[in-house]
Amino acid sequence: MVWKQSDNAAMTDPSSGDQLIIRDVSVAAGSQTNTISRDMLLAGKKTIGIPAGALTPTASSGAAIAVTSETATNFVNYSVVLFDDGIEEHAFFQFPTPPSWDAGDFTFDVGWVTANSSAQDALWGVKLLARGDGDIFETAYGTEVTIADTAQGAAGEFARSDVSAAVTPGGTPAQSDTILGQITRVASHASDTLVGDAGVIDLRLFYTNSFGTDN
Repeated sequence: MVWKQSDNAAMTDPSSGDQLIIRDVSVAAGSQTNTISRDMLLAGKKTIGIPAGALTPTASSGAAIAVTSETATNFVNYSVVLFDDGIEEHAFFQFPTPPSWDAGDFTFDVGWVTANSSAQDALWGVKLLARGDGDIFETAYGTEVTIADTAQGAAGEFARSDVSAAVTPGGTPAQSDTILGQITRVASHASDTLVGDAGVIDLRLFYTNSFGTDN
């Protein structure tokens, strides 16, 4: 079946396997025609959100366990994982990838907060490992990618980092693998100038799917 729009014809919802025909009407009929599948139209960048409550301190050099914080006036509650200054601390996370994942790189950003009222920088790092059926866990992560972000300058003000460079998972990534990840405050690095705790509110991972559905 071809999914197309004719003059004065109503568009119908496409189904899997349908195609969209695009024709440049400024040239002769039958030329400059491209065919795009429905799944290609639905492919693109997707987001996996990881809240603070889904972050667990690593067994070695772990960050704090997620705690609930409450604002003084409006009693807004939120979860936060605190990372100390001056020393590298880590938390881990894991998630199964959807079958539509293209088995490629990820990027990330970090939502965080601090009680420090100065515009100082925290340096965040993320590294990933892809594991599939028959893989062992004792395998090296991929290369850690870092991004620095500046506190907003007011205590308790939410900050969102820029999106990182590409993070390549360790192993041999394949569709439907499980991703094991680690987030670190790289506080021992000169680029981390923030004095005091930095608290992660959430982590977002961005990936590309190669088709529109998971069936």
